[in-house]
Amino acid sequence: MKEIYVYIDESGNPNIRSYEGDNQYFSIGAAILGNEVSSNLIEKAMNDLKQREDLGKSDVKTLKRGYFHSCVDGPEAHSAIMYLINDLELKFDFLSFDKKKYRQNGNDEFDTEKLLHNHMVELASVFVSNRDVDVVNVFVAERESSFPKHFEKNWKRNFYESLINAVVANTSLLKANFPKVNLKIVDGSHPGIQISDFLLWAIKRSYLSNKNVWFQRIEKDISIETNIKEKSLSLSVDFQINGGVNNIDLLSPYEVTAKEVEEKQRNLNNDELLNLFLHVEKLLDKVMAKKRNELEYMNRFLEGIDKIIHKKEKLTIKEVKKLCKSFIMVFDTLKIHEGYSKEELIFWCVAKRIISNIILGKQINWVMLADFWAINHPNIVDCLN
Repeated sequence: MKEIYVYIDESGNPNIRSYEGDNQYFSIGAAILGNEVSSNLIEKAMNDLKQREDLGKSDVKTLKRGYFHSCVDGPEAHSAIMYLINDLELKFDFLSFDKKKYRQNGNDEFDTEKLLHNHMVELASVFVSNRDVDVVNVFVAERESSFPKHFEKNWKRNFYESLINAVVANTSLLKANFPKVNLKIVDGSHPGIQISDFLLWAIKRSYLSNKNVWFQRIEKDISIETNIKEKSLSLSVDFQINGGVNNIDLLSPYEVTAKEVEEKQRNLNNDELLNLFLHVEKLLDKVMAKKRNELEYMNRFLEGIDKIIHKKEKLTIKEVKKLCKSFIMVFDTLKIHEGYSKEELIFWCVAKRIISNIILGKQINWVMLADFWAINHPNIVDCLN
């Protein structure tokens, strides 16, 4: 089973009304790795720290505490964990929010923390969407009663929604994956959070306080470095250490060409379009009957699909989009395409493209796709029965 690990930490006070001095910025960072950060790794860094001769008071406190916390650690502690990090293969995403700037736009009520966590969900989902991974393990640091419990449920929901958005925004020739998500809220002593904590501390000091020494010592390749002009965010940075997550492969594309798919889609008439919707509903009906146990972690998102499929009246647009999103979630996750002929693959790539257009609210041949499906659904039910 292929797993990735995401460690999310935050820095600063998320309260939009508190923006003086050090509270001006609220930042969040996520370290993404193909292997778990174990306590043995942190013990190795602690042993390195113990062997050093020039320990200051802060470094001694780190040893007594038993874990690294960069904002109160001393230089030797920073050095010890930095050497550990430079041996890891990881990707790091950083987002920062200028509360003072946002306040000047007259916004008193604003959920800073929710905003940045939602952006981090989107970044993580884009990374995962085309990776051959079965499980995503997410660890979120709980800092002074931040990240309330209801965020946990919303995080998973938003993660899958963001995955769907990543799929529909790309060509249907790309496979997509909807892995199981395990999310835990942990404290600052968690090994993976200690890694994110140092990287977040170093990058925040470098970009927001112009104290570059520790960020410069990180052996990294920066892929994104953006001063964001929109008022919701002030800075986004993305970098890799030792090439990033190298042990998780990208999903291979379907063995069909874009031209073949486009030609098939361009020549669809209404009867063929209706036949396509019939096959989508047949597929979902079969999955719900035979493979539901393989998708237990998706139950909350697939709930009610069988009722929609067998509903004998016209569907609502909301129900049509539920069918579409369910199809996107199960098709590649269950590897339904395996064993198909090339002609069948072309058909299902067209189906994915049509489904994506419905989710995006687009038309085809001057027909609003969602309306066409909703109106003709009773005919599909007759065929299913």
